[in-house]
Amino acid sequence: MPEPTEILNEFYDAKESDETLQSFIEKYKDVPEAEPILNTAKQALNNNNSKPVTKKEISNVKYRSAEIPNNTSNPLFQYFRPPGIYVTLPSQGKFYTNKPKLTEQKEILVKAMTAKDELSFKAPDLLMNGESLIDVIKSCVPDIDDPNELPNCDFNVIMLAIRLATYGSELSYSAFCEKCEESNDFGVDVERLLDRIESIPDSYYVQLDQLKVYVKQYTLKSQIKAALARFEQAAITNSILSNDELSQAEKTLEFNKSFNLLARMTYEIVLDSIIKIETPNNEIIDNRAHITEWLYQVGKKQYDAISSKLEEITKDGFDNLVEFNCTKCNEPNKVPIVFDPTSFFG
Repeated sequence: MPEPTEILNEFYDAKESDETLQSFIEKYKDVPEAEPILNTAKQALNNNNSKPVTKKEISNVKYRSAEIPNNTSNPLFQYFRPPGIYVTLPSQGKFYTNKPKLTEQKEILVKAMTAKDELSFKAPDLLMNGESLIDVIKSCVPDIDDPNELPNCDFNVIMLAIRLATYGSELSYSAFCEKCEESNDFGVDVERLLDRIESIPDSYYVQLDQLKVYVKQYTLKSQIKAALARFEQAAITNSILSNDELSQAEKTLEFNKSFNLLARMTYEIVLDSIIKIETPNNEIIDNRAHITEWLYQVGKKQYDAISSKLEEITKDGFDNLVEFNCTKCNEPNKVPIVFDPTSFFG
């Protein structure tokens, strides 16, 4: 069986014409390892039919198809990946240190994944630390300088846009019924989900007595950090429980160390979401060292107020809940779309 890299090289050779692409697809149609590359090959066959959508057609939607820029002399140009779509970001570029490059309509270009992008999601180590996800976003959304800065709402929209540009509107999804716990398979219309995009406010803050604490949504960097912390916590817990050589007192000590590590990581994630603090005399404090020292000295009530505000605002800008009726008990359910690249991109 050929290695994925060999299949990829053969695909690049097959781009020469529609006939060779069709032969390539036929040759590998029953090879599971070739599926990501086959998807790209099928997209290449459809590229010539890609046409821009007129402004009249997009007046009531939050995305539109992109034109293929004819700025290369490469004769294989027509076989490149599809041109992608333009999508509206809920943040409209707010809360970034390096502002994304938006069109006059406040849109950003999202391209389809390449075969190389899809293969990167098969590298467990890169997936675990977020490198694969960051690299794919850089490839598909080149006008965002640092994907780590993506607010949660923009990240959700971009993931959907990449999915739409790469595979089309239909998304197969599975979820358990909350009542009878039956597993249900159902379809989700990605285009309709993107129609739910709403702009988020220019600023968020939480009032803590006399202080006004300005915050922003959790970023992609924060979410990756949180996911890694949860994974490490689970790994440490399993390791402690399975170690029969440790006494109960030693296990308790190790659990305390693990808890302290998770608590510190949680504080860092909240800290990353604090932009600045305004004092009663209108002084703005944005020095990171000063804010860090302050956060580690506040009481639980104040910390919980900040944390609750972050959980609240991180849901703004995009509604990712989908509905389905259970096939077994007919109970109506609402579940969130989870943007896990290992499953979301199939």
